[in-house]
Amino acid sequence: MNEVFHSGAEMSITSLAALVPGKTVVSVCAHCGHLETSSLFDLDQYYDTGYKIGGINAEEDDLYAIESGRMVFRSEHMASVLLQKTSNLGITTLLDYGCGKSLTSQRAMADNPDLDIYLFDVSRDYEAFWKSFRPDEKLSFFNTPLSWNGSFNCVTSFFSLEHVPFPRDSVARIRSLLRNGGYLYAIVPNIYSVNRADLLVVDHLHHYSLSSMKYCLSSCGFELIEVDNLSHQQASIYIAKAVAGQPSRIEPDPAEVQESIQDAYKLADFWQGVEARLLEFEVRATTSGVGRIFIYGAGIVGIFLYSRFRNKQIIAGFIDSNLHKQKKRYCGLPVVSPSAVQLAPSDGLLVGLNAGVGEPVIASMRQFEQIAKNIFFC
Repeated sequence: MNEVFHSGAEMSITSLAALVPGKTVVSVCAHCGHLETSSLFDLDQYYDTGYKIGGINAEEDDLYAIESGRMVFRSEHMASVLLQKTSNLGITTLLDYGCGKSLTSQRAMADNPDLDIYLFDVSRDYEAFWKSFRPDEKLSFFNTPLSWNGSFNCVTSFFSLEHVPFPRDSVARIRSLLRNGGYLYAIVPNIYSVNRADLLVVDHLHHYSLSSMKYCLSSCGFELIEVDNLSHQQASIYIAKAVAGQPSRIEPDPAEVQESIQDAYKLADFWQGVEARLLEFEVRATTSGVGRIFIYGAGIVGIFLYSRFRNKQIIAGFIDSNLHKQKKRYCGLPVVSPSAVQLAPSDGLLVGLNAGVGEPVIASMRQFEQIAKNIFFC
């Protein structure tokens, strides 16, 4: 593994937008183009007791999009895409592997009551919520029972394979749970899309390239049948079929691997460039009399900008459209809606949204026009 990215700060960011001590170090595999982040903590303990996906509140979810004035949340969108893509695969018995809160499974069952869904995770945090819509015998914690082996014609993995310490062990375990001819439906962050910020997420231990995912799947007894980089804005869907017999490992294409490695270095250069530009912006803002700074977006990018901004005393809070986030504090600061923020001409704004997304969002909100000269975009 060759080091690609080494953060300049002593604090790193988790997928729950929390700061933890330690540097983020990401390395790349020259054989398959896979990116791996060095772990900073005890993973078993972290996922058992410290990883609260959207909080314990069962209704809390991530805002995915605003369509015709209506908020669309992530689990709703994920369930809709899942049902569309699997409608012709004959799936009846499904295991949601590493399901966390399991909102996506609950929504999928509401739209298709014929689905018989089982749930598994490495924590009991959401046990009460699971039991509100699934019986005890269809729930498992920490380890799947041997009786489940070969029982399912689909196993889903919604944003879990980036967290596991040993991906091939997890994918092999999923294969053992499937019948021959069954399907793995996996969603993982796509670091090569607008989701550049995934490079910064310290508990996302794995960042999959097409070549590394194909290599992993083939070595565990799967045939990749579909890759979809479009249905989710910041993620990739991999659908693979479980094949009978011994796995037939497909060696990575060297040209494909080299392209992934080059893209990884470009990502690292991008974030190092953001840090340098942010420092220039801070110096200019301070000398020009900016008295308060707000951060638009209480997510990974917003927390990154907060962590790299040196004069934190002038950061007044976060702005976010997600009603659930407005009920919390991030980095000890309040979160307000865009319509509620009261701006002065001397205020400044750090836009904590992915590159290419922030400009149109801010341009659509007239309240930010008066501080246009004091806005920082990634």
